[in-house]
Amino acid sequence: MKFKSSYVVVDADVARSAGLAEHPISKSSRNLLRDIAESNLHIAFCPILLAEWKKHKSLMSTRWLSSMIARKKFHCSTPLMQAHIEIKNANLSDKDQAIAQKDAHVVDIAISTGNFIASNDKIARGVFISVANNTNLLDRLMWIVPTEINDQLIDILKNGGVVPAAWILRTN
Repeated sequence: MKFKSSYVVVDADVARSAGLAEHPISKSSRNLLRDIAESNLHIAFCPILLAEWKKHKSLMSTRWLSSMIARKKFHCSTPLMQAHIEIKNANLSDKDQAIAQKDAHVVDIAISTGNFIASNDKIARGVFISVANNTNLLDRLMWIVPTEINDQLIDILKNGGVVPAAWILRTN
């Protein structure tokens, strides 16, 4: 799949993790935010995600978000609640359904702005793979985990290109 998005939804766990530490999660989250800022991408939020960011922010992510707002690379809207419906129809266990519902707003905003999510939550990503394989609504959804990406991401964000299959939720 060719990368065509102009927006990325950055989950609050990236904001919480992006600090000055050299821990792999902190460093990869920080680098992701830097790469987004240096690209032509804009960030997309909904009111729920913005509240989560404010609750879980780090000093670095607070500065980054302020910078993105100042550069007019910030978009906030109320998305349709499509993911909630798809989660209910996906025949998930109660535990997986709770995990998916917790991040449904992240998926909803991604669907409405360009199908691109950055999150450190591998468990939620796994649950949404199950959801995506049961609906066409999520078949173009890309979900990256900052610790699992490399320099290839920078090139794709800045220049476009083919998205690795591992980033796409739908596997069948």
